[in-house]
Amino acid sequence: MLPRRALVLTLLFVTTAGCAVLEPNAAPEHVVRGPLGLRSNGPIAATLMQFRPRSTQTRPVGRVGFEVANSYSSMFEDGTDGNWTVVFDGELARTAVLFRTGVSDTTDVEVELPFAYATSGFLDTFIESWHAFFGLPNGGRAQRARGEYAMHVDTNGRRVYELDADRPALADIPLYLTQQVTREADAGIGIALRGGVEIPTGSEGRGFGNGGVDWGGGALAEKSLGRFTFTASAYYVDAATPDSFARAGLVIGDQVYYQGGVECRWNNWLSLVAGLRSSTPVTKDIPLKEIDRGVLDLDVGFVFDDPQTEWRYIFGLTEDLVSESGTDFTVFFGLSRTF
Repeated sequence: MLPRRALVLTLLFVTTAGCAVLEPNAAPEHVVRGPLGLRSNGPIAATLMQFRPRSTQTRPVGRVGFEVANSYSSMFEDGTDGNWTVVFDGELARTAVLFRTGVSDTTDVEVELPFAYATSGFLDTFIESWHAFFGLPNGGRAQRARGEYAMHVDTNGRRVYELDADRPALADIPLYLTQQVTREADAGIGIALRGGVEIPTGSEGRGFGNGGVDWGGGALAEKSLGRFTFTASAYYVDAATPDSFARAGLVIGDQVYYQGGVECRWNNWLSLVAGLRSSTPVTKDIPLKEIDRGVLDLDVGFVFDDPQTEWRYIFGLTEDLVSESGTDFTVFFGLSRTF
């Protein structure tokens, strides 16, 4: 079933992109526009530090990269074992404003200002029809009425986590530093090291933060073959445990993220991009598949450079390939420019 889901999403992406793009170039200019800079958008996972996929190329000194990244996700998870109850039924929007600038020839720094919003949303009927049409699992959505909202985790009548609805909020702010180790043009492969911290600016009580400082780091690699560029990265994050979790005897586990992507330069203005992102469970102390399973997301989209305005536009879809602990469906849109 999983390969079929991946194939369905990929075909949809290719069809959508093909309708919007002119003929491909036989030998497009070597411009690396990927990978797709996305992160998991689940209600608890989003409170932990994550590293968005990126290129190993760093921003030049004196240049500032500006980006607005938007993700809108629908999810449904409903499980209980008598002691624990997990209900994630709703939709989540996340808008991040990112700034990146070079501090040396091989080093840049980045800050992300994220804003989140949770709501009952409007996608229930669409998601159910989508799954029914392609024969995909519906994740038990029929157990609850359409248009309802619930985002909480309970144990023995005590609430451990809850995400407020219908009120936008600032989330935790991450700061990153990236050090390029080798340039692909010189060494045949681009390699970079990356580290960061996340400041607890999001409200822990409202479910938009974890109340502590997260830190982590990892490595990324990049290799081009003709019109294709392949990327891979791996990160470790030591995430803080919220007070509400600690009072219930829960511990947020060490987070490990793996990412891989491929970009195809369609012509001199547009690239087709796909990627896989995996992450470990947020905690193993809640014995429900809605929490203690990893997430595997497939991202497909395209990136378009507007030669008239110098803006870059990103659009695509994300499908959770595991359908246990992640969001069901995400649409994303972004725009960026270097000044």
